[in-house]
Amino acid sequence: MHTIEFLRHPAPEHPSTHLWAVRVDGVDLRRRVADATRTLWHPELADQFEDQEREE
Repeated sequence: MHTIEFLRHPAPEHPSTHLWAVRVDGVDLRRRVADATRTLWHPELADQFEDQEREE
């Protein structure tokens, strides 16, 4: 069975405002999304750096 946690904590810049975080099985959801989509955005970033090298 999987667990999903919703966490709320104060924003550092505005203590009266709260930020939300989501964890799936103890792992930040942002980490899971980054790992799952890395193969999609990696080629896009590689092309970006090649363009910058050509300009120099």
